[in-house]
Amino acid sequence: MILRAAAPALFALPLLVATQDPPAQAATFTLANEVQPQLAELVRLYDGDPRAHPLAIENPDEPFFSAHNVIRMEGPIEAGDAARFDALYAQLFEDTGRYPYVLVMNSPGGNFLAGIELGAALGNNAYEDALRLKAVVVLEGERCLSACALAFALAGARSDGEPRMIASGGLVGFHMGILPEKTQRSQAEVGQIMGLTYDIMQSYLGLLRDGRNPLTLLYEALQHRTAGSFFLLGAEPRALDLGFVPVGRGALAAPVQAAALDLDTLGSLCNSAEWAQPGLVDEISYDFWSHPGYMGQDRFNAMTLAEALPGPGAVLMAQLGNGSHCFAGIGADGAVRMQALQVNAPDYDSMPKPARKVAGQWFEAGANSPALADLPPVTTALLAEALGCPDGRLAQGWEDWMADHHPEDRAPPRPFPDTLPIKRAVSLRAAPGLDAERLGELPAGSQIAVQDCRVTTGNQGVWYQITHAGQTGWISARFASMLGTDTSARPIHTHVLTGNAP
Repeated sequence: MILRAAAPALFALPLLVATQDPPAQAATFTLANEVQPQLAELVRLYDGDPRAHPLAIENPDEPFFSAHNVIRMEGPIEAGDAARFDALYAQLFEDTGRYPYVLVMNSPGGNFLAGIELGAALGNNAYEDALRLKAVVVLEGERCLSACALAFALAGARSDGEPRMIASGGLVGFHMGILPEKTQRSQAEVGQIMGLTYDIMQSYLGLLRDGRNPLTLLYEALQHRTAGSFFLLGAEPRALDLGFVPVGRGALAAPVQAAALDLDTLGSLCNSAEWAQPGLVDEISYDFWSHPGYMGQDRFNAMTLAEALPGPGAVLMAQLGNGSHCFAGIGADGAVRMQALQVNAPDYDSMPKPARKVAGQWFEAGANSPALADLPPVTTALLAEALGCPDGRLAQGWEDWMADHHPEDRAPPRPFPDTLPIKRAVSLRAAPGLDAERLGELPAGSQIAVQDCRVTTGNQGVWYQITHAGQTGWISARFASMLGTDTSARPIHTHVLTGNAP
C-alpha cells in the first residue's frame, strides 16, 4: 500500500485516499481517429435534436478550431498519467495542427489522486476563445470506474457546453475509496487519511456550490464502500439530471414515427421528457409532485396523434402542471416532433393559448405557442423510457424522480405492473417487428403480462414480449397502456458489471 500526499482537488468524491500498489502497466494514451465515424453517429438521446451530431467534424479543412483528434485512454490510471497525456497531446497538435480533441475513456480505475490530477488537466482546456477539450466519452461496451470516473467528472470544468458524454451501453461508476485492512490497524495512518479526506470533501462541496454536479452524486457514491461496489450510470435520463450527457446511435437514436402513436402514449412521452430536463425538479415543490402528474389523471385516450391533429403543420398542447406545457405534432417525414417546456411568461397575455379542445387534456395550440418547425423530433430512447423498456431491457421497477433530490424520503421501488390493458386491437407476432409472422390478434381490453421488451428499427420502435391466454408473442408496446404507472416515476435502469465490460 502506498500513501500519497493530497494534491489540491477541483473535484472529488469524499474518498479515502489510500491507494494500492500501482499495477505493472499504467494507462495508455493513443491516437484513435479510426473511432471518429462512431463518434459522428452519436446524438443526444433525451434533451437535444436527434438530427444534430455534436461530435461530427463539420469542417475538416479548419483543423485549429473545427477538426479534432480522437485520443483513447486504456487501462488503470496511475501517477504521471496527466503528464503523459499532455505530452501526447502536444505532439499530436504539432503533427496534425488540430487543436480540439475528444478523449475516449475506458478504465477500471486506479490511483484516485492521479485521477483527480488527470481530470484537472482535462478541465483546464481554454485557449482564448477556443476550447481544447471537445468531449470526454465512454463508448458502448466500455466502462470508466473509480479514479476514471473522477477524471471523467472533472472534465466538466470548462466555461461553456457540456463535454461529459455516456454512450448507450457504456458505464461510469463512482464509489468511495477503499481503506486497506493493514492501514486500519495504524491510528497514525488513519488520522492522516481522514485529514486528507476532509480536504477533499471541502473541495467537493465547493463544486456543489458551483452547480456542476448535484448533491445526489455524492449521496449515491457514499452508498458504495467496497472495491467491487459502484454507483453506476449509463446513457439514461438520470445521468442527464446528475450533470452528464446520455448519447447514442442506431435504433435508440432514431426519431419516433407517428404510426399508431395515440394520445395516451404521447402523454407518457411528455411526462418522461419533462422529468428528464436537467434541474427541473429543483424548481418544483416536492409536495406538489409527490403524486401522479396531471397527465396521469385522465389521459387514457386511444385516439392517435394523426387523428387528433386538425391538419398538416398543426400542433397540439397540454398543460403538465406548474407552468410546464407539452407541444407535439407530426413532421413531413412522419416523425413525432415534441417538446416539454417550462413556460416563464412575464404575464398571462404572453402565455401559450389553446385554440380549441381536441380530446382529454389535449388542445390545438394557439397564440404564443411554438411552431411545428421549432419542435425537435423525439428519439426512440425517450419512447423506450416512457414505456418501461430503457436501453431495450424491461424495467425491473419504477422509482420517483424526486428521490434524487430528497433521498431521505426515498420509497422502495414499485414493480413493473403485473398486467397492462390493450387499448386497440393489435397483432400478436412471433418476433419484434412488423415483418415477423402474425400469430393472431388481441382485441381491445385484453389484459397482457409483459415478459420482456426490445428496441428495434422500424416505425414502432419498442416491442413487448407478452403472454395472453396461454399464448406468447410480441406486440408493439404503443398499443398497451401505461396508465396504471405513476407519471412522476421513472423506470429503473439495471446495470451489471461482468468481467472487463459492462
